[in-house]
Amino acid sequence: MFWASYPADDRLLGSGIKMLSIYGTQDGGLDNGKKIEEHKRYQPADTVFHIIQGGNHGQFADYGSQPGDKPALISQEEQFMETAQATVDFLKSLQ
Repeated sequence: MFWASYPADDRLLGSGIKMLSIYGTQDGGLDNGKKIEEHKRYQPADTVFHIIQGGNHGQFADYGSQPGDKPALISQEEQFMETAQATVDFLKSLQ
């Protein structure tokens, strides 16, 4: 699972590992998802992508604002809950 992150190289390709990528539309650290797009080549074609509308980088944890990040348009609790639900749904899909 990649929460506001992405694989940096192709080491995981061909591993058979199922991947989930969750990021927010306000994530300035990921250049609003552009970095995710650039690194898709390092993820299997069946990677599940979940985009949190209004979520930002800092709200994936509790470490406050991050350089270049944009203000979130949803509460931290909403982002936590959506991240948790998307993660649970993905894990259930693996059964």
